[in-house]
Parts: sequence; structure tokens; C-alpha cells
Amino acid sequence: MSEEADPSTGVDGQAPDTTLNRVATITAQIARLQQEHQIAVGQAIEGGTSWAALGAALGVSAQAAHKRFRWLRWNPSTGVTWHEPPLPIGSTKKRSTHAEERSTAHR
Repeated sequence: MSEEADPSTGVDGQAPDTTLNRVATITAQIARLQQEHQIAVGQAIEGGTSWAALGAALGVSAQAAHKRFRWLRWNPSTGVTWHEPPLPIGSTKKRSTHAEERSTAHR
């Protein structure tokens, strides 16, 4: 004898609202753990941990750890982490102004 699914229940016979609440709770936990993970990795990098040691802790190679976290920064005063990509190539050159170009052209 086959049983038909009851549309008023969700997974494991729970009400759909209960299942969705569980999804929302787990999603919030994942976000919190990802934030804690970023902070821990930032602290390790700031503390001078080698990429090899960090990669081993993450279960990846040193190269993979470096590729993923090379731009991660952590501020010990605030505890905030952020990604700081490099400046674009050529952005360190001083840009001349129109007035400077005119003055050097008339010399």
C-alpha cells in the first residue's frame, strides 16, 4: 500500500513553516561561522602564519590558501576583516595636470 504525500507537511512530517524556520536558522549560523572563519584566517595572516601552515589548517595547498586569502586584511583594533585588492597597474604613476603639460611644453 503506497502512502500519498500530505501537502500540509514538509520534510520529516514537519509543518512547512517549521522547515523554513530551520532553513533560516541554519543560514544565519552559516553566515556567522563564515564571518568567524574570516576573522580567524585574518588573525593568522596578521600573526605571520605561513601560507603552508594556513593551507594545511584549511585542508588545501599553500598556493590555494594564498590565492583565496591573499587580499584578506584584519584590523586588530576593530576586529573587522575586508578584502583589499591591489591598485590597478599604472595607478602609482603621478598623473600630470593640464597646467603642468602646458608649462613644460613652453620651456
